[in-house]
Amino acid sequence: MRGGGRLPDTLALDDGVAAVWVDARLERVVAEVPGGVAARITRTPDGAHEERLAALELGGA
Repeated sequence: MRGGGRLPDTLALDDGVAAVWVDARLERVVAEVPGGVAARITRTPDGAHEERLAALELGGA
């Protein structure tokens, strides 16, 4: 925990989902499984806000 015991804004990723970062910027979210979910979690005055992020499904082998 940081900043007086508060959690920082973050990303939540299902198993099989990855975030691709370029120059400290989120470039895209990819998933090796159909329906994989990623979400950006941000603090709000009332708690937290969850923004679902579209994931590019990678072709399976």
